[in-house]
Amino acid sequence: MTIAIYDTYCGSFNSGDAIIMDAINQQIRLLFPYEHTVRYPTHYPLTFKAIRRIKKSSRVFVGGTNLLSSNIFLSSKKNQWAISQAGAMHLKQHAILFGCGWKNYNEPTTRLSRLFYKTILSQTFLHSVRDSYTEQKMRALGIDNVINTGCPTLWRLTPDHCAKIPTLKSEQVVFTLTDYRQSPDADRALISTLFANYKKIFFWKQGANDLEYLQSLIDPDAFDQMTVIGPALMDFDQLLTETESLEYVGTRLHAAIRAMQKGRRSLIIGVDNRAREKQIDFSLNVLDRDNIGDLSALINSEMATRIALPVEKIDLWRRQFRPEISSILIE
Repeated sequence: MTIAIYDTYCGSFNSGDAIIMDAINQQIRLLFPYEHTVRYPTHYPLTFKAIRRIKKSSRVFVGGTNLLSSNIFLSSKKNQWAISQAGAMHLKQHAILFGCGWKNYNEPTTRLSRLFYKTILSQTFLHSVRDSYTEQKMRALGIDNVINTGCPTLWRLTPDHCAKIPTLKSEQVVFTLTDYRQSPDADRALISTLFANYKKIFFWKQGANDLEYLQSLIDPDAFDQMTVIGPALMDFDQLLTETESLEYVGTRLHAAIRAMQKGRRSLIIGVDNRAREKQIDFSLNVLDRDNIGDLSALINSEMATRIALPVEKIDLWRRQFRPEISSILIE
């Protein structure tokens, strides 16, 4: 048996995709411990040779992120999941969603998009999506074999794990910004609040242009007072693992989840539907950026981490591939 994975980190300039794929890879190893896995990029069109190989795979998974869209084009180059309508016909009913999400709110779904998903997605297996909004969008397309399991990055955040995360403010903070969701006034207020409340500030450049955006917001003296860490996930992991009295505040959702995975108190500054939907469904700690004036009071308050995992749905999705798997393996 060969497992094919559409890998959203292949060719990505966003290290958040590395966090997603790390969680997906862990689960694939648990579900298929003795099978070979082959990876294909979602960001770049596939060759016909690759398509032929994918068709021969026993299981084909689509790895997370906000990959699903209301507007699929005929050409693969214009699609975030870079498969054309012709490619979907060749790969008919073969793909299984694993923690995927809808790209944007409230866009009407085109007939071409409906045809694309009805064509390429499996009608046999349950699809895993990351939030209830995505589940509703899929069901509106007539795809009913779908359940909201949450993003696989959350699956390790069990009650026992969350109980060990501090509830009171740390002395140091690592923060992020989002280059493609800019709000200069609110983001300057975020930075100013962090300077007023923490002894030391770290910045993680998760996205390709995040650092340039940060430099456009503050003067060089303020920038020199921060410590910038490298963009690789291993750089972020090292900071989270080795730095005492550290927590996370920032606009990057998966940076916050990674920090929680490493036992750090985290607050997401919500800038799009992903954080808001995860707050509604799974009780993540989120402050909408429009309310940035409340940040100081919030970070100085007691803030527990209580993730509401949909354990039964996670088990249901996983057991279709490995019936004997235990909930214990979520950790």
